[in-house]
Amino acid sequence: MQRRTSYNRGLLYLYFFCFSFLYLKIEKNRTPAVALPTLCSDNRIVPDANMSNTPDPFRPGTMVVVTLGNPREKLWGAILSITAEGLSLCGIELASFDDLVSMVKDGESFSPGVVFFPMHRVERMELDRPDGSIPSLSQRFTAKTGLQAADVLNPSHFAQPRAQMEQR
Repeated sequence: MQRRTSYNRGLLYLYFFCFSFLYLKIEKNRTPAVALPTLCSDNRIVPDANMSNTPDPFRPGTMVVVTLGNPREKLWGAILSITAEGLSLCGIELASFDDLVSMVKDGESFSPGVVFFPMHRVERMELDRPDGSIPSLSQRFTAKTGLQAADVLNPSHFAQPRAQMEQR
Protein backbone atom coordinates (compact mmCIF):
# COMPACT_ATOMS: atom_id res chain seq x y z
CA MET A 1 0.00 0.00 0.00
CA GLN A 2 2.86 2.38 0.84
CA ARG A 3 4.50 1.77 -2.55
CA ARG A 4 1.30 2.55 -4.46
CA THR A 5 0.82 5.88 -2.61
CA SER A 6 4.32 7.07 -3.44
CA TYR A 7 3.79 6.00 -7.06
CA ASN A 8 0.56 8.01 -7.23
CA ARG A 9 2.27 10.98 -5.62
CA GLY A 10 5.02 10.84 -8.25
CA LEU A 11 2.47 10.81 -11.05
CA LEU A 12 0.69 13.75 -9.46
CA TYR A 13 3.93 15.77 -9.38
CA LEU A 14 4.62 14.86 -13.01
CA TYR A 15 1.14 15.96 -14.14
CA PHE A 16 1.44 19.18 -12.16
CA PHE A 17 4.83 19.98 -13.70
CA CYS A 18 3.65 19.27 -17.28
CA PHE A 19 0.45 21.31 -16.98
CA SER A 20 2.14 24.26 -15.30
CA PHE A 21 4.82 24.26 -18.01
CA LEU A 22 2.16 24.27 -20.74
CA TYR A 23 0.16 26.99 -18.97
CA LEU A 24 3.23 29.24 -18.71
CA LYS A 25 4.05 28.67 -22.36
CA ILE A 26 0.51 29.65 -23.40
CA GLU A 27 0.48 32.73 -21.13
CA LYS A 28 3.85 33.85 -22.48
CA ASN A 29 2.58 33.88 -26.08
CA ARG A 30 -0.70 35.59 -25.24
CA THR A 31 -0.85 39.38 -25.65
CA PRO A 32 -2.17 41.36 -22.69
CA ALA A 33 -5.69 42.77 -22.89
CA VAL A 34 -4.49 46.19 -21.68
CA ALA A 35 -1.42 47.79 -23.19
CA LEU A 36 1.03 48.85 -20.47
CA PRO A 37 3.43 51.71 -21.15
CA THR A 38 7.08 50.74 -21.26
CA LEU A 39 9.10 52.51 -18.60
CA CYS A 40 12.85 52.71 -18.28
CA SER A 41 12.93 52.33 -14.53
CA ASP A 42 11.88 49.45 -12.32
CA ASN A 43 9.91 51.58 -9.89
CA ARG A 44 6.88 52.98 -11.71
CA ILE A 45 5.57 55.03 -8.81
CA VAL A 46 8.65 56.96 -7.65
CA PRO A 47 10.43 59.06 -10.28
CA ASP A 48 14.11 58.44 -10.94
CA ALA A 49 16.55 60.43 -8.84
CA ASN A 50 18.06 62.04 -11.92
CA MET A 51 14.60 63.20 -13.03
CA SER A 52 14.00 65.10 -9.79
CA ASN A 53 14.98 68.78 -9.85
CA THR A 54 14.63 69.30 -6.10
CA PRO A 55 17.87 70.21 -4.35
CA ASP A 56 19.19 68.08 -1.51
CA PRO A 57 18.10 69.68 1.79
CA PHE A 58 20.91 67.93 3.69
CA ARG A 59 23.93 69.63 2.12
CA PRO A 60 27.03 70.92 3.92
CA GLY A 61 26.35 73.93 6.12
CA THR A 62 22.72 72.99 6.83
CA MET A 63 21.69 73.15 10.48
CA VAL A 64 20.22 69.84 11.67
CA VAL A 65 19.14 67.95 14.76
CA VAL A 66 20.57 64.40 14.68
CA THR A 67 19.37 61.47 16.78
CA LEU A 68 21.94 58.72 17.24
CA GLY A 69 21.45 55.22 18.53
CA ASN A 70 23.61 52.92 20.62
CA PRO A 71 24.11 54.93 22.87
CA ARG A 72 21.19 57.27 22.32
CA GLU A 73 22.30 60.87 21.79
CA LYS A 74 20.85 64.03 20.27
CA LEU A 75 23.07 66.61 18.63
CA TRP A 76 22.54 70.02 17.05
CA GLY A 77 24.93 71.37 14.49
CA ALA A 78 25.97 72.08 10.93
CA ILE A 79 26.58 69.29 8.43
CA LEU A 80 30.16 69.16 7.21
CA SER A 81 29.64 66.17 4.92
CA ILE A 82 27.27 63.27 4.50
CA THR A 83 28.22 60.09 2.66
CA ALA A 84 27.17 56.46 2.59
CA GLU A 85 29.82 55.80 5.24
CA GLY A 86 28.59 58.37 7.71
CA LEU A 87 27.88 61.92 8.82
CA SER A 88 30.43 64.61 9.73
CA LEU A 89 28.98 67.28 11.96
CA CYS A 90 30.21 70.39 13.76
CA GLY A 91 27.97 70.90 16.75
CA ILE A 92 27.05 70.20 20.33
CA GLU A 93 24.90 67.84 22.35
CA LEU A 94 21.36 69.13 22.45
CA ALA A 95 21.33 69.09 26.27
CA SER A 96 24.09 71.73 26.38
CA PHE A 97 22.39 74.20 24.01
CA ASP A 98 21.55 76.73 26.76
CA ASP A 99 25.11 76.56 28.11
CA LEU A 100 26.49 77.34 24.64
CA VAL A 101 24.14 80.31 24.25
CA SER A 102 25.23 81.79 27.59
CA MET A 103 28.92 81.22 26.76
CA VAL A 104 28.56 83.03 23.44
CA LYS A 105 26.58 85.88 25.04
CA ASP A 106 29.28 86.33 27.69
CA GLY A 107 32.01 86.35 25.04
CA GLU A 108 33.70 83.22 26.36
CA SER A 109 35.61 80.99 24.00
CA PHE A 110 34.08 77.67 23.08
CA SER A 111 34.85 74.82 20.76
CA PRO A 112 32.02 72.73 19.38
CA GLY A 113 32.86 69.17 18.49
CA VAL A 114 33.80 68.26 14.94
CA VAL A 115 32.76 64.63 14.85
CA PHE A 116 32.11 61.76 12.47
CA PHE A 117 29.34 59.23 13.09
CA PRO A 118 29.07 56.01 11.07
CA MET A 119 25.76 55.79 9.27
CA HIS A 120 24.60 52.73 11.24
CA ARG A 121 24.40 54.98 14.34
CA VAL A 122 22.31 57.70 12.67
CA GLU A 123 18.66 56.98 13.45
CA ARG A 124 17.16 60.29 12.42
CA MET A 125 18.27 63.60 10.99
CA GLU A 126 15.87 66.51 10.71
CA LEU A 127 16.28 70.05 9.50
CA ASP A 128 16.44 72.68 12.22
CA ARG A 129 13.23 74.46 11.23
CA PRO A 130 10.52 76.27 13.18
CA ASP A 131 7.40 74.33 14.06
CA GLY A 132 4.43 76.66 13.87
CA SER A 133 4.97 79.37 16.46
CA ILE A 134 7.89 77.50 18.07
CA PRO A 135 11.20 78.92 16.77
CA SER A 136 13.97 76.64 15.57
CA LEU A 137 17.13 76.23 17.63
CA SER A 138 19.01 78.39 15.13
CA GLN A 139 16.44 81.16 15.49
CA ARG A 140 16.64 80.94 19.29
CA PHE A 141 20.45 81.09 19.09
CA THR A 142 20.33 84.17 16.84
CA ALA A 143 17.72 85.91 19.00
CA LYS A 144 19.76 85.41 22.19
CA THR A 145 23.28 86.03 20.83
CA GLY A 146 22.85 88.18 17.71
CA LEU A 147 25.02 85.76 15.71
CA GLN A 148 24.07 83.29 13.00
CA ALA A 149 24.44 79.70 14.22
CA ALA A 150 25.72 78.44 10.85
CA ASP A 151 28.54 81.01 10.95
CA VAL A 152 29.48 80.23 14.55
CA LEU A 153 29.51 76.46 13.96
CA ASN A 154 31.59 76.72 10.79
CA PRO A 155 34.97 75.09 11.54
CA SER A 156 36.85 77.68 9.43
CA HIS A 157 35.74 80.36 11.88
CA PHE A 158 37.91 78.87 14.64
CA ALA A 159 41.04 79.81 12.70
CA GLN A 160 39.97 83.50 12.76
CA PRO A 161 40.41 85.80 15.75
CA ARG A 162 37.25 86.57 17.74
CA ALA A 163 37.30 90.26 16.72
CA GLN A 164 37.08 89.36 13.01
CA MET A 165 34.06 87.12 13.65
CA GLU A 166 32.20 89.90 15.49
CA GLN A 167 32.79 92.30 12.59
CA ARG A 168 30.88 89.98 10.22
